[in-house]
Amino acid sequence: MWDKIVAVTYSLILHAILIGILLSGTHLTAYFSTLTPPPNVKNEIDETQVQLELERLTRAEMIKNAEQQAQHYALEQKKLEYQQLMKQAQARVQALQQEQKIEQQQLEQLEQRRQAEQALLEQLQPE
Repeated sequence: MWDKIVAVTYSLILHAILIGILLSGTHLTAYFSTLTPPPNVKNEIDETQVQLELERLTRAEMIKNAEQQAQHYALEQKKLEYQQLMKQAQARVQALQQEQKIEQQQLEQLEQRRQAEQALLEQLQPE
């Protein structure tokens, strides 16, 4: 019951505020209509100024694009250099692996030769 009374009271207050705003709105429009710009203000746009500003903006955009292209080119160059370095590093790793394989084979041959010489020495030594 009290909820309905509070709701109706709030509704009446809100409607009173809205009616007050609407009634005072006619006075506000009259007030704001008196705030027109003075007649001496120049509202014309100077075409030469517009053209100069447009040219300035165009040049600035061209400079910006050129800088972006230069940065892109520099990044591409660094990418190519990095790829070249990676290829060289991979080639070096492969060469080192091949050297290691050859050295391992030589080590195995030397071990087989040592074992053969050891067996020969054992045969030649009198017991």
